[in-house]
Amino acid sequence: KVSEEKLVNISGQLNITLEELGTVKGHLSSTQEDLNITQEELGTVRGHLNSTQEDLNSTQEELETVKDHLNSTQEELETVKDYLNSTQEELGTVRGHLNSTQEDLNSTQEELGTVKGELERTEHELQTETTQHNKTGEKLDTCSTSLTNTLTQLEDARTFHNITRWDILYTSSYFNKVLTEESFKKLSSSWGLLGKFVGANITEGVVEHFRQYHQEPVCDVFEQISLPMLIQLEGIELTKGINEHFGDTHLVSRDDSPCESDTES
Repeated sequence: KVSEEKLVNISGQLNITLEELGTVKGHLSSTQEDLNITQEELGTVRGHLNSTQEDLNSTQEELETVKDHLNSTQEELETVKDYLNSTQEELGTVRGHLNSTQEDLNSTQEELGTVKGELERTEHELQTETTQHNKTGEKLDTCSTSLTNTLTQLEDARTFHNITRWDILYTSSYFNKVLTEESFKKLSSSWGLLGKFVGANITEGVVEHFRQYHQEPVCDVFEQISLPMLIQLEGIELTKGINEHFGDTHLVSRDDSPCESDTES
């Protein structure tokens, strides 16, 4: 009977142990699943780690490049420092020159003030001289005008040095004007030939006609009418008096010339 009780106890304990073992198996299965998940995560972490290692290697290479660049920059910095020190020395020298130049500038400004004063005095004197020069120029212009007029008169005198009795017709009283009774009466009675031209315009051709063909005071040397003679009267109205002039003096023979009044002159 005692053995049966022990057996029952052992059986009960065995059941408990089996239950616990089932529980442990359950836990073990769960742990296995967690382990599998953990292994997968570990694989993922390893992948990330490998990628990180590659990035680290690349970063190290870049770091080496940066170090090289930094070393080069350090060398350039040293060069710049040396250049800066040299520049500072030169700047000190330039400052010395600048101070000297400032002193020269001050002296030059003083001299400039003196020169300006002299320049103002010179400008005043120049204005005075200019005014006098302008007045002198005006006087010279007046003298030049008078001289020009004198030269013109002298030239005219030279032009008409071979003056004839008909040159009076070149004066303002007759030239290019209609000959009137009043103006004709002013002429000497010895100018009877001109009476035939009363009412006609005294042009250069008319004057040259008298100069060329009526130069001699003797009537019997008048020339016969010709084409050049008629050309001189171009543009002149052939009045009755002009026709009579040509009929009496240029269409008759020299022996029959009737101009006795002209002969008396």
